[in-house]
Formats: sequence, structure tokens, C-alpha cells
Amino acid sequence: MNRIRIYSQFRILNLHNPNNLHNPNMKNSKMKCPICKGKSKEKRLKQFVLLKCTSCGLEWQKKMPTDSELDSIYSEYSQSKFDYDRYDFFNAVYKKYISKLKKASVLDLGCGLGHFLDILKGKGWDIEGIDMSKSSVKIAKKKLGNKIHLKSIESFKTSKKYDLILMIDIIEHVRNPDHIMQKVKDLLKKDGLLIINTPNTSAILAKISGKTWFQYKREHLYYFNSSNIKQFLSKNGFKTIKCDPTIRNISFYLVRNYLIYYPKKVIPKIADFFYKIFGEKLSKKIKIKIPASEIIVIAKRIENIKKKMVWE
Repeated sequence: MNRIRIYSQFRILNLHNPNNLHNPNMKNSKMKCPICKGKSKEKRLKQFVLLKCTSCGLEWQKKMPTDSELDSIYSEYSQSKFDYDRYDFFNAVYKKYISKLKKASVLDLGCGLGHFLDILKGKGWDIEGIDMSKSSVKIAKKKLGNKIHLKSIESFKTSKKYDLILMIDIIEHVRNPDHIMQKVKDLLKKDGLLIINTPNTSAILAKISGKTWFQYKREHLYYFNSSNIKQFLSKNGFKTIKCDPTIRNISFYLVRNYLIYYPKKVIPKIADFFYKIFGEKLSKKIKIKIPASEIIVIAKRIENIKKKMVWE
């Protein structure tokens, strides 16, 4: 079966540009925090070493993976495993955060197969998306036409400014988040909004799991929490309007596929046992509403902080 490679949706933000490296070969474990300039200490995991800010709690990889390492990791991603249920999640995000907004222009960074944009188009939004995966863009274009571009954010040239920009599961993958946020700010209108979804180190499951947290992956370069994400956005010219734990209503099928990568093998074995009992068809129908160890953030450019938004 042809496996659709989705890894390059993360390369959309110029992940592999060496100029975007924070300091991949850094050896000083006391390196200052990229957000607050606080001191850092080592946090040793089984698969790699993190640095954690002793002030704001930001975590980042001490030695960033090489381009070839990331290529190898992302090439193993399978759209068939992780794409199921995305429509449910995107619909939930739309209903809670976007449905009350005036229909306008939206840019999806790392749009993948265009699921979110497909929903927004159906609601009357002027949509546009960019992605670096040829296979994903080809599929998205069949639904959405020339509004989808095979581009990185660096190569995407436009005079257009957008009312809304989406960064779903992107920011944790980029080498220099500050650099990316300035690019995003340039693409937003002065009263534009930004939606970010990213893993949350202050989530209950993250605290319970400790060093075995399933979000600790080699391809995740930075780890935010519900507090320092606000500092990070403020530093880059954004004000946080809302910061919520991400709730996903996902199928047992998807839960099982995520748990395949869980470090404690007994847990995926249990999930696989029940999957064999339920079968694929029933596993996709069984829905579980759970906190996803992530945060979803709504932010706006600081130039417009006096304007009240629908969530305030």
C-alpha cells in the first residue's frame, strides 16, 4: 500500500534551514532560555537530553537532531495512521473558536490534505494553504484547487495579509520559533488572529507520565506549557486571548495507533489486544473524549489589543 508521507508539512516552516538552528551542537547545559533568558538544567530522557528553564519551564533539546535524522523520522509517518478523526478535531476547533468570527481570509501553515481548509471553505471563508508535501498538496488541490501551494513559508511570497493564520501541531517542530513567529506576524493583518495547537508540559498526563510522556519525541524540538507559551507570544508581538487544554474526541483506533510508539511496551500490547477484539471497523466507531496533553492558543497582534474579541 502506498504510504503518504506527511513529514514535509513540518518542513513548511523551513525546519531544515541551518540558519534557523537555535544552537544544535550546544554543549553548555547552563544555556539561557530562549524565552526568558533564565538558567537551564538538564533533563535526561531515554532517547535524548532536554534542557529545561528553571524559571519559565520551557524545554528544548540539548542537541538538535540533524536534517537526515528528521528526514528518517518523518518518512515513517503514515497519513493512514494519523489522519483518521482529524475532521472531528477541526470541526470542534471551528465551532468553539472560529464560528463566531466574521468570515474572512485564512492561511493554514502546514495544511496537509486540506481538511481544516475544506471545512472553512464550506463555511464561506476565503482559504489558502501551504505545504511542502507533494503528495498531500496533490490531494488537497483536488478538493481546493489553486488555493493550495507547494511552498515553504520562506518561499511563499504574497502581498496579501490574512485575518486568521492556523498553526496546528507545527511550532514544536521548528528550529527557531522566534524567526517563524516574525514571519507569521508579517502575514497577519493588524487585527489578525493566530491559532496554535502544541503539546503542553503542564498537562496532567504529562506530569503523571514524567520522562515517558508520549509527546517526548525526537522530532519535537521545543516543549511549551500554558504559561510560557504566553510569554513566547508576547515576546514576538502577540497577546494571548485564550489558552485552553485541547480536548479531542478520538476513536479507539487512533488511540491504539498513537500507543504503538509509547515507550512502555505493555501499554501498546494491551491496546493492541482490545483492537484485535474490536476490529478496525468498530475501533473507528468507539469514541473517547480525552484531554490530549496539548494546548490550543488564540492570539492577536499586539497592535490591536484594545479591540475586544468574542471570547473575552
